[in-house]
Amino acid sequence: MFSLIAFILKLLFGAILGGALAYEPGKIRNESKIFYSALISLVAVSLVSISGFSTENSAGFVLGASIFTVITAVILLTRDQNFDQRLLYIFSAVVGIICGSGHIFYGIFFTIIVYLVIHMGHHLFENTDIDPDTDNPGNTEKT
Repeated sequence: MFSLIAFILKLLFGAILGGALAYEPGKIRNESKIFYSALISLVAVSLVSISGFSTENSAGFVLGASIFTVITAVILLTRDQNFDQRLLYIFSAVVGIICGSGHIFYGIFFTIIVYLVIHMGHHLFENTDIDPDTDNPGNTEKT
């Protein structure tokens, strides 16, 4: 009974965190992008969680195969999309893998970092204008 509750919580957190990666406040929302991101994370959570129920002898092999399957499926299914969307879906799959392995807080932390980098990373490079007169050590003016 407790394993069912843990599985449902993993699914819930995986879907919420996967959908949160695609959410952009203040812009026109693309519900299909949020839905696909949450769905990819949900599939990753379910595959990784179910592979945890395998026997002790083959647990590592089954877990590795499920992670490989999730990443490969996301890469192959998003071939026709642009790089930003592919990257978003791959990160949604990684969040699902992290939550499916039982590390919910690591998934939350990873989601926050990826969200900040994807959606607010352009602010990192706004104030990088270099003044060519002050940074050139070979330019010495005599007065």
